[in-house]
Amino acid sequence: MNSDPKGAKVLLKTDKDYVEVGVTPLTLPDEYKNLNQYQFIVVKDGYQPQSIVMEKRMVSADADVFTKLEKFSPVEAQLSDPKVKSEVQKVSRTVASIQSDLIKRNYASAEGMAKELVGEYPYFAVGWNLLGNSYYLQNRQGEALSAYKKALQFEPDNLETKKLIETMEGIPPKGDR
Repeated sequence: MNSDPKGAKVLLKTDKDYVEVGVTPLTLPDEYKNLNQYQFIVVKDGYQPQSIVMEKRMVSADADVFTKLEKFSPVEAQLSDPKVKSEVQKVSRTVASIQSDLIKRNYASAEGMAKELVGEYPYFAVGWNLLGNSYYLQNRQGEALSAYKKALQFEPDNLETKKLIETMEGIPPKGDR
């Protein structure tokens, strides 16, 4: 088995689990040559893992298998980290729950979750916007305006938040000046 780039780990599924059988370029060790099906995963840091499945009856004993590994984008590389992925999923679920509570008019619940979110992720502009929304919908415009301004600190190019702040402050939108 070969890969581009070379030096990728090759994992093979056995009856119980995946085992590392070597790195590319690789000749499959004899102890694994009698399987009916080969399920490989080829992995290398900075690249997307590749899965290869082959039936023994479809492959000759001296077959050469090649895979080209694609580089991860920086976001994909970060999301491949289980801890990062777990945090992203947690934040996504919290945002969805806050939005759901706002729609259901459970403003106090939304406010509580948004406060926890910005407490844990104080630089997360979306969290500040959601907190602002919960205040606004409870007719607490001063607190809403403060939360929206905080969101704008962390995401200064957010035109939607800028317009909202201008409207709340009584400044006409730029097209009306």
